Amino acid sequence: MAELLDFCAVSGTGLIPGSALRASGMTTYTVRQLLVRGELAQVRRGWYVLGHQWRDARPEERYRYLVRATAAQSRAELVLSHHSAAVMHGLPLIGPWPATAHALFPDAAGGSSHRLLTSHRTLADPQPIVIDGVTVTSLTRTVVDMAAGSTFLVGVTMVDHVLHQEEVRLQREQRTGLRGAVPITKESLLAELLLVHPRIGRRRRAGHRLRERALSQPG
Repeated sequence: MAELLDFCAVSGTGLIPGSALRASGMTTYTVRQLLVRGELAQVRRGWYVLGHQWRDARPEERYRYLVRATAAQSRAELVLSHHSAAVMHGLPLIGPWPATAHALFPDAAGGSSHRLLTSHRTLADPQPIVIDGVTVTSLTRTVVDMAAGSTFLVGVTMVDHVLHQEEVRLQREQRTGLRGAVPITKESLLAELLLVHPRIGRRRRAGHRLRERALSQPG
């Protein structure tokens, strides 16, 4: 049984689809017993990981399992955003990760939240990227969305982290002579904020340093 579960888990993500368990001949009762014994852990309905992987996983890793499973489960391709994009970008979070995945749904007004998916009816991201097979908002857009919709401390932490990482990258590029992507700066983050969250951006623009205000404060 252990060998079978290890085989099912060889997907690069550790996720085991319920369809793979059924195809292997496991019944609902068998899967339930594996869950009870801790040999298997359920990430969401129809998606599992090996029990020891779940127990050893840090909070951000457990949330990443949920994000990947939600993206794989969706019939339509999702552009994951906010916390879900943040965890895929490897951004730090002050406080707990949410219990739902977050995605952009720009073609409708308002927002909604289902049991495992929170939708954000806002501008589409023209330059989403793919990380480990999951489509997410760009790093700039992710930081702006998190800073605009989270607490001041969360925003400050993410903004400072990204600006520090960009500074380190630029120093490395200067040493090696290799040039990468256009750097993210306070000015580029503020420009994105004014585009995506204009009301918040205008309110926070005058007289405030970007990191001091973390781009914005909710409310």
